[in-house]
Amino acid sequence: MESPLQRKFKGTGLGLPLSRKLAELLKGKLEVESEVGKGSTFTLILPLAYVDDETGTKKADKIKLPVLIVDDDEVTVKIYETFLKGSGYEAIWAKNLKNAREILKNVTPTAIILDILLNHKDSGWDFLIELKKDPSLKDIPVIVATVLEDKEKAFALEADEFMTKPIDKSWLLKTIERFSQKKGIEKILVIDDEEVSRYLLKSVLSETKFTILEAENGMIGIEMAVKERPDVIFLDLMMPVMNGFEALQELKAKEETKDIPVIIVSSKVLSQEEKILLHSTVKAIIPKQCTSKDAILNKLREVIKSK
Repeated sequence: MESPLQRKFKGTGLGLPLSRKLAELLKGKLEVESEVGKGSTFTLILPLAYVDDETGTKKADKIKLPVLIVDDDEVTVKIYETFLKGSGYEAIWAKNLKNAREILKNVTPTAIILDILLNHKDSGWDFLIELKKDPSLKDIPVIVATVLEDKEKAFALEADEFMTKPIDKSWLLKTIERFSQKKGIEKILVIDDEEVSRYLLKSVLSETKFTILEAENGMIGIEMAVKERPDVIFLDLMMPVMNGFEALQELKAKEETKDIPVIIVSSKVLSQEEKILLHSTVKAIIPKQCTSKDAILNKLREVIKSK
């Protein structure tokens, strides 16, 4: 409703989205209904009790490699999250050993970062012994990160790495990278003749667990696909030498590549006939004009989930 106060002080338009985000963080929702000339009705729905996410029911992001952080200090965990942000790894926090055990029922992490000095009920040393005795968990690399100078004990109990706090970012990323390579490298192949388009797509995909391969036309792309067997292919349609339609036909005809999911990323305006043809052979079509980070990563998540 108009008022002298509203005419004098203009809002920023951020109130509703910020309030909605806060409601979502509390596992609730904020709804609004407006009618011109009458006003707006805001409805806030919140659960009677807040349920913590760190209960082990959290599902790992399929396009990132999970790293389990067992540490009761929230500030330290935030530092780890900052270190891992944009690296292709996802930090999953367990603030106590009960949480850690629940998470490990659902997630197999690339590595575990384990503090030794947890709360009075939990012992990091005992948990390390427990992990290395369990046949289903013993091969998960454990990085002991603590203020204690007890490297010998950590390695005696079969820790895979040891570091005294504060942790060095570069060392941590290199160490996790070394562990992740032992599990096998997952790949994405980007086939596009435009170097700028490949660069932009690589920039977005660099935040995932995948190693990014590039091909500048369809013919080279097919050769790389046969050799490298990528997990997903991002394919442009308008290219010299061999266009995307021809490349797609070849990929689906070859035994080595026929089952590799393909996502089309192109600026070509498609005819109805082309849309029908593509929808029967590819997993998704993303116009280059709409290649936002969220659009690309969400489509990739859908494709990986459906494999």
